[in-house]
Amino acid sequence: MGEEYFLFTFVDILTETSDYAAMRAKLKPGVDAVAAVRHVPDPWQGAAVYEQDGVVTRIIEKPPQGTSTTNWNSAGVYCFRAAVFDELAKVPKSPRGEYELTSAVESLVAQGRVVIHALEGIWRDIGRPEDLEAAQNEV
Repeated sequence: MGEEYFLFTFVDILTETSDYAAMRAKLKPGVDAVAAVRHVPDPWQGAAVYEQDGVVTRIIEKPPQGTSTTNWNSAGVYCFRAAVFDELAKVPKSPRGEYELTSAVESLVAQGRVVIHALEGIWRDIGRPEDLEAAQNEV
């Protein structure tokens, strides 16, 4: 891919395409990933994203309810440079026997190469039939 970038989104996430362009604009020199986040009262059902001045400092998957000191929740959308593939090549198999993208993202976070983008448009998880129906009524 060279210096190209690509969009990675979980298949059951619906969001505004304008946010994709805004995420691409944040891929400045020294940044290899942009993580979309959304503000929630408590990110316990997703991934709590901690940041300092827009740079991600850590991500905690499914923290216990009421324990997070951040309101940023991972929105399941990333903009990556090809450097993520170098990190993926270093990832060992997880205890579940899988190569996990989150491990590569954690490596980029540890290097200070991931920034956030707070979604400005709609966001909806459409992983259940009732969610899909609600999304169709909105869009």
